[in-house]
Amino acid sequence: MSSISLLLQRAKSGDREAAERLFELLQARALEMARARLGPGLRRELDSVDVQQSVLKDAYKDLAQCHGSTEPELLAWLAAHVENKLRNKARNFGAAKRDAGHVARLDASVEGSVPFLEPADDATSPGDKLLRREQSERVQRALAALPDEWRHAFELRASEGLAWADVAARMGKTESAVRGYHARAAARIQRELGEA
Repeated sequence: MSSISLLLQRAKSGDREAAERLFELLQARALEMARARLGPGLRRELDSVDVQQSVLKDAYKDLAQCHGSTEPELLAWLAAHVENKLRNKARNFGAAKRDAGHVARLDASVEGSVPFLEPADDATSPGDKLLRREQSERVQRALAALPDEWRHAFELRASEGLAWADVAARMGKTESAVRGYHARAAARIQRELGEA
């Protein structure tokens, strides 16, 4: 039995040190897999090291789902994680290109509840740009799922930066009501982002 197989067996039985050692050994393999499978289109947007780290993080969390017990089975399972990650990233990039320029601006100072999102500047890495784009898409989906009054109050306050009295006047509601709409919207968006 190989050392990787032994570490896998121990890691799956709950040995944290074995799991950490196993994933240290898998780092180079995951990077090789990411480099080999990263096509030219995604290579412009993603760094293979970012893919490797994301895959290893997911695989570490999903280790109990690995049904193999040998090194080749583990490597096949890891390769499937790489493939799935790249497929999802490619799908997200396709959606992002269709929605180019559609980025939510949310003010983090509003109750400190939702991160401030803006277009990534040119100084960020492709991985950072991808994370910001994915986060923006999650926020857009969360906003779209809100009841109309909640969304309107949230957008007026967070996106347009209006004072509470101005939000209330624009909506024809009391200040207390729009504060409540906003609080519920912020809580729901934060919960959605936390689950993603």
